[in-house]
Amino acid sequence: MTRHCRYVWESLIRKSPATSTALIAHSAGGMCTADLIERYSTEFFKRCEALVFTDAGYHSVFSSPKINKEMIKRLTEIGIHYKAYRKDHLEVGEVFS
Repeated sequence: MTRHCRYVWESLIRKSPATSTALIAHSAGGMCTADLIERYSTEFFKRCEALVFTDAGYHSVFSSPKINKEMIKRLTEIGIHYKAYRKDHLEVGEVFS
C-alpha cells in the first residue's frame, strides 16, 4: 500500500500545478501518510495544507526519527483525527485511548 501511495505522490501530486493539497487518510492510510512524510517531508510540508485522519493509525508519524518538533507542530496545526467509536475527535498527536 505504501508503494502505491508513493506512486500517486510521484506521478500525480508532484506533477500537479496545484500549490496546496488536502490529504484524507482512512485506516491504513495513516501508515501511508507516515511513509510519505518520511520520504518527501520537505515537499509534503510545502504542499499539504490540511490533513484529515479517519479511524487511521497515524502514530507511526510521531515515532519516526525523521520527524522533528517543527514538523510535529505543523502536523498539529493542519491535522485532525476522527474516530468512529468516539463522539468527539482526537487531535493529531493525542494518544489513542
